[in-house]
Amino acid sequence: MATTTSEFFKTQKPPFTDPPRVSHTVFMTTIWSVTAVSFLFLAVRLFSRFRTFKRFHKDDYMVMFSWLLSLLSATCWHFVSPKMYEVQAIGSGDIWPPPDNVIRRTKQYFSGQLIVIAFFHSILYFIKMSFLLFFKKLGKDIPALTMYWYAVFAFTGGSFLVTLGTMDYQCMISAFEDILVKCLSSDGKARILFVLRLATALDVATDCLVMTIPFSILWRVRIPLHRRLALYGIFSLVLITIAFSLTRLAVISHSLADPSWLYMWSSIEQNIAILVACLGSFRTLFSTESVIGPEPPFSLRQVTREVISGIRGQGGGQPRARRGNGPPEDTWSASDLPYMGPEVIEQGRESASANSELVVLKRNVVMMRNR
Repeated sequence: MATTTSEFFKTQKPPFTDPPRVSHTVFMTTIWSVTAVSFLFLAVRLFSRFRTFKRFHKDDYMVMFSWLLSLLSATCWHFVSPKMYEVQAIGSGDIWPPPDNVIRRTKQYFSGQLIVIAFFHSILYFIKMSFLLFFKKLGKDIPALTMYWYAVFAFTGGSFLVTLGTMDYQCMISAFEDILVKCLSSDGKARILFVLRLATALDVATDCLVMTIPFSILWRVRIPLHRRLALYGIFSLVLITIAFSLTRLAVISHSLADPSWLYMWSSIEQNIAILVACLGSFRTLFSTESVIGPEPPFSLRQVTREVISGIRGQGGGQPRARRGNGPPEDTWSASDLPYMGPEVIEQGRESASANSELVVLKRNVVMMRNR
């Protein structure tokens, strides 16, 4: 038999929950601050991408949509957080007896809580999808890597659905009396903690799987050591998100009854994920060559394309044509990268300058075409 609200308040005395560990001012300041910082990184990412490629790509739109969800989440907290702190004050006994509008205020808080949690998980997985979309383009001509990409994509999408499906909806949309009985009990808290641990485990697992794709690409290609190390470092930025996921779980496991602490860390984590995605806008590391001093009459990138075209031409294939007036990155993919360090380059390493090395490369290209 369901317990009525009046019966519950007559038979139960606070505290039902812990008092908030952070004040309302600190809570909202933190949320808006991390949202603003992630926006600055997003602006830098979009500026650099558009300046380099003259357009945005699908992964850019995924990051933009993630930040929009983060902004909506912060806006939602602006209206919902006062109700959360009021409910928490009642639960901790700071406000007792509860006011007459406690049920209405609590339901408003639970409704906002449901929206924010859904946004939180969506942001994390949209960021993962942005990385996957970028990695798909890099490895699209490697069959084994393409199959692995689809497997990781399917597992990531399935994890997202499982995370949304296992959210503790009964503690957010049930009748107020049921929430009091089912969610404030020890069994209810244990169930909530299990859901949090499951969501964190899937989050960390999918992050690790996504990170294996670029590492497998770097294992195949021949690029200078300093650039390889730089790319390894950028790909490893995902470890920051993993660290925040585990830290958040460890912190809230000891303060499960403090929603202000839980949601402040969740907001930090989702914006850190956006920040990492913006730091990882590394397509220019693959697509451009840094030039010190005046640019040589023909670039290493141009010579590389000719080497690739010559090798493919000998195999009976047709060199890939440039797609209209699109950006340079559309003319090659990860399958071309192994040829960026062909043996002919070794013959030019004794040259005294970069220009003389490129001359040797150019001669080898001509020799290969004349064979």
